[in-house]
Amino acid sequence: MKRQEDSEMAKRQSKGPVSPDVELLLQKFSVAVGTHIPYKKIEKVLGVKRKKHRWKTVVSAWRNRLEHEYVVQLICKRGKAFIVADPPGRVNISVNHTEKALRSVTRANGIARRTDPNQLGVVDNMRRDHVIRVTSTIILTATQARQKLQTELVAITKQNSIPKVPVSPKPQAIPPFPPSIQQRAAKKDKTGTDG
Repeated sequence: MKRQEDSEMAKRQSKGPVSPDVELLLQKFSVAVGTHIPYKKIEKVLGVKRKKHRWKTVVSAWRNRLEHEYVVQLICKRGKAFIVADPPGRVNISVNHTEKALRSVTRANGIARRTDPNQLGVVDNMRRDHVIRVTSTIILTATQARQKLQTELVAITKQNSIPKVPVSPKPQAIPPFPPSIQQRAAKKDKTGTDG
């Protein structure tokens, strides 16, 4: 048992802690807006190839520290370098994260809606209804906010003679909330069918 613990400890020590390498990256690279930080230079500083797990671990910790302690966001230039984002770039990153999250919420809503409630028990039906209500509310709020923003952008465009921003067609309305379990049961009792 002792021998196994010693070998585990040796493995951990051979990889070494991440913080000294993160400190080294913080010292070596400027994080002024627009700075390009090539992956090759990071490899040289760390002495580790980019394909190695150690490189990914250290660079992830470095990026996390930059983001949380220094409010610096790095944009990936795929396969080549990091670029320190300017304020509009930071907004683009936020927009991309929000759009991904909304796609995920929309997917969750669709999965729940397409699930046959007749094949679920009472608790699972309640959970299904809850997911549909919550995700529908998020989707509706996001859609309304997007429409409001587009309207405001059109007004600003007209005032300032900026080239027009294309306005997407009106989004489809979200179907109403599904009937609750009690409503489905009451309807089933009255008609003898569920639907």
